[in-house]
This record gives sequence, C-alpha cells and structure tokens, in this order.
Amino acid sequence: MLIILDKVDSTNTFLKDHFFEYPDATCIAALEQTAGRGRLNRKWHQKAGDGIALSVALRKLETGFHAGVIVGLAALEVAREALPDAELFFKWPNDLYCGDRKLAGILSEGIWKNGHFAGVVCGIGVNVNSDEESLASVGQPATSFFVLSGQKFEIKNLLERLEKSIVRHYIKYDRECARLLSDWRRENRLIGRVVELRFPDGKCIEAEFSGIDDDGNLIARENGVTTVFRCGDVKILPFSGKA
Repeated sequence: MLIILDKVDSTNTFLKDHFFEYPDATCIAALEQTAGRGRLNRKWHQKAGDGIALSVALRKLETGFHAGVIVGLAALEVAREALPDAELFFKWPNDLYCGDRKLAGILSEGIWKNGHFAGVVCGIGVNVNSDEESLASVGQPATSFFVLSGQKFEIKNLLERLEKSIVRHYIKYDRECARLLSDWRRENRLIGRVVELRFPDGKCIEAEFSGIDDDGNLIARENGVTTVFRCGDVKILPFSGKA
C-alpha cells in the first residue's frame, strides 16, 4: 500500500509514529519534506516536485541492514529503468551513487514495543528533478535524474514504481534471502578500491575495501591488517594504484 502525503516533516518520523496503524510493507511518501534526516544526522530537505521521500514499514525484519538491502535494490531497479545509460552502484553502507556523486540515501530505524523488536522503518530520499544549483547546497557531491538525463520526471509515477519494486524485493527476501544479499553485494562496486574510512571517534584511515560480511559490515585491509568497519563514513578516493 502506498500513501502519498502533500507535506510532512519526515516520512520516517511519521511512519515511526504510526507504525502499528498500517499493514506490513505500507509505504508513506511525501511530495515535500521539511525535516528529513539521513545517516549521521545529515539533513535531507525536499521541495515539492524535486525528488522522492518515502519510508516503508517492514515488520518481518530483525535488522536495519536487511531493510537497506531490500529498499536499495528496489531503488536501483527503478533508477536503472529511468537512467539506462548511467553507471549506478551502491556506496557502503546505503547510498546509491553515479560516479563520485550521490543520487540517493537510505536510513533504517528499528521499532520496539514492550521491550521487543517489532520491525524496521526504512526511508529513502532520491534526487529526481533537482538542478545543479540546488544540488550545490547539499553539502556533498550530488546528482539527480534530471542532471544525468536532461529530463524531468513525474514524481508520483516513480513513487508507484518504487513501491511495487520494494514489495517484490521484500517477497524475494522472504523466499531467497541469500540470493538477494548476493545481488546487493555484487552492486557494491567499490570492493577492491582504496577508500577513506572515518570512524565515529574521528579517526581516519585509507584501506582497501575487500568485502562485506553477512551482517553488512565493511571488511577492509590496511598494510596486511584486516579491519571490520561497522559504523562511520566512507569516502571514495581516486584510483591510485594502492592495494
């Protein structure tokens, strides 16, 4: 089920507040979002007509990582249909990129009831019709469907396609979890690249992104030492020949 609101502070906040009022896999979208949030408390504001702000209630899941896999693959499918010539990939842990610019971001938040885990609210924001000038205010390199294609897109149509794709991937997850995780890993094109890892305490290292474990953690190698990177930020570095 897809519910489209004209304006909301945050689709994630709205759905968390109403999580138990809607059936499993209900998607709440907003044409305008005034106080959206991304990872690390980054702001994700959206003017009407500029992009997608959508959150989905996933009651069968036990981790936000799996929610990001489902919603990420669904968004990738819709983006590739709209942008067949774009080289799209995932940047760990949950961003959709084209080249060195961010196209979409995902934020998953757990829901608890009476001390028990009840499911996940997973929100996604996608830059659709934003132009270069508005993207310049984002605070990090970003792109949009419009910048990549030169075309404007009808937001409600994209929302409907995204909701259908999320449901398909949610059903596939229930039946073929291992295959879905394999699909997601394959689309993380930075594996083998040298990246900058910024830890929550501010420490930074440059290391080879060597894989992703079954819990969604990034596995990196630096001077022969393996690091399990569970939380923080990843910066794409230019090719340097370092291994």
